[in-house]
Amino acid sequence: FLNLANYIDEIIILKSSKKKIQKDFLDTINIISKTTFIPIVAGGCIRSIKDADNLINSGADKIIINKLFNENPKICKQISKRYGKQFIVGSIDFLIKSNKFMIYDSYTKKYYFKKINKLVDDLSKNGAGEILLQSVDKDGTGFGLEKKIMKEIKKKDFPIILMGGVGNYEHIIDGYNINNCEAISTANLFNFIGKEFINVRKKLERKFNLPKKGNQDIKKLKNYFL
Repeated sequence: FLNLANYIDEIIILKSSKKKIQKDFLDTINIISKTTFIPIVAGGCIRSIKDADNLINSGADKIIINKLFNENPKICKQISKRYGKQFIVGSIDFLIKSNKFMIYDSYTKKYYFKKINKLVDDLSKNGAGEILLQSVDKDGTGFGLEKKIMKEIKKKDFPIILMGGVGNYEHIIDGYNINNCEAISTANLFNFIGKEFINVRKKLERKFNLPKKGNQDIKKLKNYFL
């Protein structure tokens, strides 16, 4: 993570099991938070305010919530009230069935129809300060983002993040050019393609004339990376 600190803005750490948040996961967050300056977004099976408390006390800067927005949005509102909307990233898993965007429940392995724009607004009303849209179809493929999903969403005053399908730097550039898309999230480049994160950052710096992280002092960057 220290090697990546100059090339990414946040790192998302998700617990993949369905078990409640336990000490080993909190210890992992704590270790990572002490070895990098990268802001940490942590989540997976958040069910209570106590879970949120434990994550932030372990070093998380934000939490990511998915299922709890359906099960108990009241708790999401309470967490937001305690820590602020900027603390919660609302996550939506989606896929395409019969040419329609469907919401996917990773716990039940079922999917259902709900208008994406309305769901995004519902998550915002219940405490989410950002929305992460993850394509189940594209996840892990490296074939590119599901850009059409953004046509379903009207202009928002909060960030929308796209995830699923990034395989090279051109896919990130594609995301950069999508209306309403504020950021791109990828695990593929980090896990399978060696130093591609660093290569992506350098290529984006050249293409969009971005400040060169690591080569300029913090004062020159502070107004750009907020």
